[in-house]
Amino acid sequence: MAFMAGRAAPALACLLAAWLAGGPGCVVEKGSPAPRAGAAARPAPAGERYELPEGPIARPARGSTLSTHVRVAVTPLGEIEYDGQTLPLTSPDGRFAACQTGRSPTWETLLAGPAAEVPGRSELAIYTLGGAGGDRVRRVVPAEPLPPGLVLGRAADDTGFLVESPRPDGSRWIGRVNWLSGRLSWLAPSEDACAHAVFGPEGSLVYTRRPVGAEGSDLVLRMADGTESALAAGGSYAMPVWTGDPELVYAAQTSADGVAIVGVRVRRAGPAQEVGGLGQVVTRRVIARASDAVIGYQALSPVYSASAEGERGLAPLVFFHPSMERMALLDPISGRVTGLAPKSISAAAGADGRGYYCTTPRGLVYWALPQALEMWSDQRAQPDPELRVLAEPYVPRTVREKGRTLLIGPSRHALRLTVAMMELVGEEM
Repeated sequence: MAFMAGRAAPALACLLAAWLAGGPGCVVEKGSPAPRAGAAARPAPAGERYELPEGPIARPARGSTLSTHVRVAVTPLGEIEYDGQTLPLTSPDGRFAACQTGRSPTWETLLAGPAAEVPGRSELAIYTLGGAGGDRVRRVVPAEPLPPGLVLGRAADDTGFLVESPRPDGSRWIGRVNWLSGRLSWLAPSEDACAHAVFGPEGSLVYTRRPVGAEGSDLVLRMADGTESALAAGGSYAMPVWTGDPELVYAAQTSADGVAIVGVRVRRAGPAQEVGGLGQVVTRRVIARASDAVIGYQALSPVYSASAEGERGLAPLVFFHPSMERMALLDPISGRVTGLAPKSISAAAGADGRGYYCTTPRGLVYWALPQALEMWSDQRAQPDPELRVLAEPYVPRTVREKGRTLLIGPSRHALRLTVAMMELVGEEM
């Protein structure tokens, strides 16, 4: 493992970037990691249908080990630029993407640590996806140019995406950029360092905040009217995440007993039961005994925060478990952790509700949940939970339209990513 400034570099993000770039490993130097040359990626032709396959493949192929066959169609959309390190943000409707380009911000800047710097040679690029014409990806030229020194944020909705602005005095602001106009509006201008924001329910915003120069961060819920509720007890918080339940937000917590994933209840207040503030920690799972905030970043950086719209109820949190060395599910009621595909570093729920698409060294795979395997156990004594989908390590992103998954994967060109749309087109029992 490489080190920088006395701290372990975020190896998971580095490994994911290396896979997407086609390289066998990653070396982190002081400053920004060097990108690697790209490898070819060949999505299936538009409209062509396939069943999830079993064995090693070079492209989607027919075949299945289970009595349920899942057929998908993969449509290539085009390529987008990135900095070789930071994965793009995508809108929930799958129509837009925002990327960090140019020279990558330092790791300390990405982690929003006390030694964060103002990025000097990084930029942001905006793309529309799935447009008409031969090339379905088009770069947007904002009517209002974005200021320099912005860091790509962690969440997006249908109208825009979040950015962060490290300031020369050590503070850090949170802003929102409109997809089409490029207009930047500040949501949390502060004398403190505010970071890692995600959208919450009913126009709220959840992020972390620490005084300039301090190490520990509070968890902050900012309501639509501007009032705030903070949680400081229990340790230092980082990387908040929603799973769709408007009354439960997850975050990484670093304390004397290590790094834990916690679920924090969101209170309701008023006659209409509006969002009222942060409540108690209702679930907590220690994932590492080392008290290192980098581990929390590694656990939740590959997780794409959902819109907290209340449609999925108490959905499990999917995160990277460092000791299991794979993506895993945390049940918010029992606290039980269930591992997904071995060596997986990214995951998104499948449209059928029976499993997850997982990014692994073996490519994109579909990992069936235990309850799904029980339904198929009459066919085989020990059903194989893993089904191969694509040989390339595509990162899956769920979009709002049921049955569709946005894929982000490697390109033959350095500092570019391919984008494709995968659609579930049918099932047979």
